Amino acid sequence: MSNKPEIYIEKDKLVPNPLNHFPISDLTDLKNTIEQFGILSPLSVVGPYDDGTYRIISGHRRYASWCELCKEGRASGLVPYYVVGDKNMTEREQYIRILISNIEAREENTSNVYKAELLEVLRQMAVEGEFKEQAISRKMAEYMKTSTRYARYWTRVFGSDNEELKELVRDNKLSIKNASKIVGMTEEEQAEAITAVKNGEKLPAGLLHAPNKPTSVNGPGTQQEGITGHHQNEADFSDKTDVDKASSTKVEDDEAPKTLSDLLKKGNFTVEELDKVELSVDDLLPDPDINLTSDTTGRVGELFADDNYGTTPRITAKEREDAKTLQTVISWCEKIKTVTEPTAEEWNAIQQCIEVAEVFSY
Repeated sequence: MSNKPEIYIEKDKLVPNPLNHFPISDLTDLKNTIEQFGILSPLSVVGPYDDGTYRIISGHRRYASWCELCKEGRASGLVPYYVVGDKNMTEREQYIRILISNIEAREENTSNVYKAELLEVLRQMAVEGEFKEQAISRKMAEYMKTSTRYARYWTRVFGSDNEELKELVRDNKLSIKNASKIVGMTEEEQAEAITAVKNGEKLPAGLLHAPNKPTSVNGPGTQQEGITGHHQNEADFSDKTDVDKASSTKVEDDEAPKTLSDLLKKGNFTVEELDKVELSVDDLLPDPDINLTSDTTGRVGELFADDNYGTTPRITAKEREDAKTLQTVISWCEKIKTVTEPTAEEWNAIQQCIEVAEVFSY
């Protein structure tokens, strides 16, 4: 159902949605703003129901503030609203809309509880067969208007058995990106990392699986950094959000490479730039504009060259076999692009490729 134009209604015709179980507190500042300027953003609702009322989807805090102001004699009049669906909208769709409205209305460092709840709803939908389990990350990205890579951080962390780690994310004490890195550690390392986070301490970067990431991908001997931008002797997991860290690297949107291919064409790039790039299965396939077989050392040619002159091969049998395996992987990637319905085994292979790409994007 299409959104209707903004209209006004008596507050008694609006009903808080029973599906909204999130607490409403600390309305002082909001009440003061509404008293001075009115309700600037209309409430979104569904209905009307048989009794003529509308259920609120977004705007529970604004509605609660308005009701309190009216009771205190500090406000009166109609409430602006617009309709986003009729009474036949399912409760699940209403709940998803409530979650999305909370995610959009909250600051980045206070919205994790709603994102975690959205993921649980999507998991349940997959279990019930509404879509495949492999599509959860994409669905989450679509609802939140974010990248599938960011959504995969959530599916990875909340698909684990580490409840303490999940709780730290829900409580906004740990960014989902850092949590995704911790979940790849051993159980002992995870426990040590979680203790450090709870104590507000800096975690030794030696706990990371890939602790020594050079700032410049193509340059040897460059200064190495931990996952939050500190030098390699320590990494801070305490209170940095992904947004905080992203703001420290200034790259103009119109100049920043958008894909892995763009970075490869650029030549020299940093880990920070690589971290901003969207990765997909396509990124693992050959780009016609990039010569992935460029053999600057002559080494690749040796791997496939026949020993026609009776000289001693300069490579081992294992190196030759590894090269053939790599070629097989590339060929498979080219083939999978033409498949419309991957099998479970193919989906597993695709996921493995994505995880490999993500390891080298940290």
